[in-house]
Amino acid sequence: MADEGQTALVQQNATKILQNGSRSRERSEIIEIEVAPEMTVTPSNLHPAKKPNAKCKFCQRASKVCKAAAAPKKGKEEARSEAAPSDTSTSMWLILQEADDEEDYSRRTFNCSPILKDQILGSSYFKSMLQLTTIDEIIEEIKNYADTLDVYNSGSSTSPSNFVCQVYRIFTLPEAEDLSQLQVILENPTPIVRCAGFVYLRFVVPAAKLFEKFEEYLFDEMELKYQDAGRTVTTTIGDYVEGLLGKEKYFNRPLPRVPVKVKQQLERELAPISQYRKRMEAHMKHNIKKIAGTPVEVFHDGQWVPGTAQDFTGKHVKGRKVRVELDNGQEVNVHMGKVPRRMLSSVEEEVDSSRCMLIGQTHRESKAARHGSSED
Repeated sequence: MADEGQTALVQQNATKILQNGSRSRERSEIIEIEVAPEMTVTPSNLHPAKKPNAKCKFCQRASKVCKAAAAPKKGKEEARSEAAPSDTSTSMWLILQEADDEEDYSRRTFNCSPILKDQILGSSYFKSMLQLTTIDEIIEEIKNYADTLDVYNSGSSTSPSNFVCQVYRIFTLPEAEDLSQLQVILENPTPIVRCAGFVYLRFVVPAAKLFEKFEEYLFDEMELKYQDAGRTVTTTIGDYVEGLLGKEKYFNRPLPRVPVKVKQQLERELAPISQYRKRMEAHMKHNIKKIAGTPVEVFHDGQWVPGTAQDFTGKHVKGRKVRVELDNGQEVNVHMGKVPRRMLSSVEEEVDSSRCMLIGQTHRESKAARHGSSED
């Protein structure tokens, strides 16, 4: 009887061991299934209230699964960090890498507050503008009915001005998908029409592309007059554009947010702009006609670099920008304000001497003509 009792006890113990083993395998399989998709170390079901046990074989197995799943992600991050340049002079390159390589404004967004957008769409004036379907019609509308550059009418914070409604109507035109179609607005002889184009760009163009789009107009000396809080403000298009780039608010209304990196780059570009304008004015005063082949030094990527001037260029006013071939073979278009006047002294002297020679020759010819007539 004793032998039979011992045999039964051994069989019971064996059955418990087998059952515990199967449960353990089930627990380990659950750990593997749950951990792999989550990419995180999940505590073992054997002790869920504690941290993973380094000596536990199930915790070790779960940890290995997580490490294997996270390994490819780490490799991608290292490759990205190795590809990015470390030089601080390439900060704008890094900023532009964050923007799309190709500008696609077919899915453009007018980055104003939802409240302002609802107020514009609910405005009776904006609804009346829906019958205007071409850019030329919008231009005439701005000339005739834009009485302020403010976002709201005077004394109101709920009634959008005609000006901002006209800007939003430009946004809704199919032609606005191609920014080149808006040059007729940006280069219009009427200052307030040009301002509508600039405000449109500020609310639509990505932050990383703002300076590229506005740089051409920072040196524009066209006079601009507008009303602000009942007083007449007189400024220039260049100053107006600088305010759109450098300030966070427009008539005390928030402009689209600019990321910190882009803002820092804009501040560096705008800091010496007054000096560039004075230099530009001096160049325009001397009216240099020929510049090809002139050795120059230009401010590029935060430093002065030597190069050779090729020709004048520029979209708005020909002569404001010059195409320069740097000594390293790179070609850049820079404003004349970034070219020191001393570098063009030889060109100015040549122009002055040519003028003197022409004046002297004309004087001699007229004198000879008078002498011949007196002999007759």
